[in-house]
This record gives sequence, structure tokens and C-alpha cells, in this order.
Amino acid sequence: MLGYVSLSKKTTQLLFQIFSEIYERGSIIINTNLQFGQWVNIFHNERMTATIIDHLIHNSKILTFNGESYRFKSRQADLAMK
Repeated sequence: MLGYVSLSKKTTQLLFQIFSEIYERGSIIINTNLQFGQWVNIFHNERMTATIIDHLIHNSKILTFNGESYRFKSRQADLAMK
């Protein structure tokens, strides 16, 4: 899940290279709880972040899920049965 843990500058540069290599040649799935505006906190560079987002959203489908956590609801149901 992108944004769950802090990434080093070197790691973000490697991710940038991976995204650039895949751009228009393959598919990639990214899972994150962060809005695009918060991605600069992950990649530590506004220009690189803008380029990554631009490449990822070009010819993409963005799915947004809102609502309660499935895991939380499942845990509540488990506790209610006890």
C-alpha cells in the first residue's frame, strides 16, 4: 500500500524509474489511502510526484472506495457472536 510507510529518497527514485519503464508498456495497480495531493509527502519532490501521477493516470481507471473498513466490520461481527 503506497504511503503506509515512509520511503527513502533512493527508494522513491527507484519507484519513479519503475513507473517510467512501465508507462504505456504494461499495467500497474496501486493501492493507497492518500489523495494525489498528499503524494508529495511520499516522493519528497513536487516535480517527480507530478510526473508520476501524470504517467499513472494517463489511460487509467481510478477506483475510489468509501465506507467502513471491511476488516473492522468483520471483527465487529465476530465479537457480536461471542
